[in-house]
Amino acid sequence: MTRMKNVLGAALLLVPFAAGATTPYTFESLSKIEYTPGINLTGVLAGDSAPSTVSVPGGVSQCETFMVEMLKAPGKYRLNVTTKEVDAPVGGGTVTVWASCSLELK
Repeated sequence: MTRMKNVLGAALLLVPFAAGATTPYTFESLSKIEYTPGINLTGVLAGDSAPSTVSVPGGVSQCETFMVEMLKAPGKYRLNVTTKEVDAPVGGGTVTVWASCSLELK
């Protein structure tokens, strides 16, 4: 019985890291957008008081428009970004892709 509990506990620890896991981020404010092969967003996440930097994939023009709009109007919007891990098409492993993004009026 104890062994079964340990196996189940170990399996539960792996669930968030499996392909298909989504990661939501909600920015209360955004202070920097840095374009690299992806995009680094720096700002204050909901529930935090200090800025954090989050890396997200590039290439989704509507999401990038939301980010720029948020920089232009500090305190007016909340940016919601969700990424998803999917199986890499080549070479195994996973890659991060966009799942969704939205701009919400506070």
